[in-house]
Amino acid sequence: MCTTLMFQVQDINFWGSVYPTHFAIPHLRKTKGKIIVNASAAGVLNPPKLGVYSASKAALISFYESLRNEVSPTVTIAIVKLGFIKTNFISTKHSNNTTGVRLRRDIDTEIPAMGADACAKAIVCGVCKGETSITQPRFIKAIFLMKFLFPELYRLYNKYIDSTFDKLRKG
Repeated sequence: MCTTLMFQVQDINFWGSVYPTHFAIPHLRKTKGKIIVNASAAGVLNPPKLGVYSASKAALISFYESLRNEVSPTVTIAIVKLGFIKTNFISTKHSNNTTGVRLRRDIDTEIPAMGADACAKAIVCGVCKGETSITQPRFIKAIFLMKFLFPELYRLYNKYIDSTFDKLRKG
């Protein structure tokens, strides 16, 4: 991957959230506001072939966890860590244009994905309940545990995911 692309991913995924937050903090403190961070399970799981993306999301998670310690209880921060959500991004429809990974078939034919409406509802419910960490689909939490408690099993899981993606990609 070229360094230009690496910087673009970091600019969008990390700085694209941090800059507006910097300018919003004074207002959020006055109004006891909330920040909802759109991170990714990849920021914790570090899947194969997504190193730059995962690093940008891991940085995002770390930044907002640290910021939470600085601004709470006045400002609430909810970090959303999403796995696969059924959108055009993981479909052949999206992958056949000039962006995204070119796919032979939709990712959700091989890997479980949550519907976008159900995901949005779960995020809103979580934020309304005051949750500070929201992970969807819920089975992703089990994969988090697998990574930390059973690293060899997690390594095998990653090999499976990697081979599944290889089958889905157009070659």
